[in-house]
Amino acid sequence: MNRVSLKQSILVTAVLLVGCSLTPKPLEDTKNENSFVSGEVIVGFKEGTTSDDMNAVASSINATIATTISQYELLMRFDPTRSVDEVIGVLQASDKVDYAEKNGITTAD
Repeated sequence: MNRVSLKQSILVTAVLLVGCSLTPKPLEDTKNENSFVSGEVIVGFKEGTTSDDMNAVASSINATIATTISQYELLMRFDPTRSVDEVIGVLQASDKVDYAEKNGITTAD
């Protein structure tokens, strides 16, 4: 092995060893409770709930169905000046609703 190749090999080995010894920064829980879309909730309905029932639930909170996510899951929009927690409370009181949650905003940092 000539002198240049030996120096290159040592340099490459050193770089690899340093790179292998670096530990990636652990993911931090950066979820911010305020990171959600105002005036929107995701609502999961119990299996067997009819579209008429879903529309009635939306009407009960003066909401519109913005998007059908799946057969029993909808994105609803309501007056954004209204408390999202209040709306979720009303939805969760319905015997047709399995869950209701804020439409969270997720970012890749």
